[in-house]
Amino acid sequence: KAAMADDVLAWPALPASERAALRARLALITYLYGEGDVITYANGCHTGPPNMGLAVSGAAGTYLALLPDHPMFERWRTHLAAYADYKMGANLAPGGGWFEYGGAYHMHGFARLSNGVVGLAAAEAPGCERLLDGIALDWSYYLNLLTPFDTRWGARMVPGLANSMPSFSGHFMEASGALSETMPELAAHLRWAWLANGSGNHDINPALERPWIEPKEPALASQIYPGVGVIFRAHQGPRETFMFLRAGYNWSHWTEDQG
Repeated sequence: KAAMADDVLAWPALPASERAALRARLALITYLYGEGDVITYANGCHTGPPNMGLAVSGAAGTYLALLPDHPMFERWRTHLAAYADYKMGANLAPGGGWFEYGGAYHMHGFARLSNGVVGLAAAEAPGCERLLDGIALDWSYYLNLLTPFDTRWGARMVPGLANSMPSFSGHFMEASGALSETMPELAAHLRWAWLANGSGNHDINPALERPWIEPKEPALASQIYPGVGVIFRAHQGPRETFMFLRAGYNWSHWTEDQG
């Protein structure tokens, strides 16, 4: 966990021997992330849908900024940024929307890539601005999926569709913390989304929470998402209405008879 390692390394009184041992482990992890035969993109193995390999490799960039003096730093940074850019291009629709859908499958790969891109940006990797733009597009789309308040669940929900059930997505909180410095307004919106969605805490890293972020409710609006479909919204608040019309790419675990 890069966030936890960062916290420990920031402690001035950390003994030199323990600092060296921790940095050695971080370097080993990054060596493995950079090795195609380990991550599987170079050994001919089929890892299932594209989302599955990304769930392993997406977070690779998180450790880079903790190793700026490593002799492999420049090579790692260039390679991992290029691979993240390739995966972003393969999985992200033009206006936001992911190869997979929902609180389960969408987040299985994208949440890891989102954290990895923040690490690449901290390491000032080439092309990180475009990667951050892609992350912002998809988080904005994911946030706009939230239904009006649903009395059955006691929250706004990420609706069930394709291969994902109606979801409480704790990854809103993770992203809010991870993006708090690079995109403070989006981070405030994501903090609001996490609270409005029921403060889910499954499969997330609590070290990324930033409880001091003031949640800010965004203006939720109808929007066309090329390759995905249309979200219709009106009357945000107690009389709010919402419809998600899926009509786009025939992707992975999405329902085939869409639209």
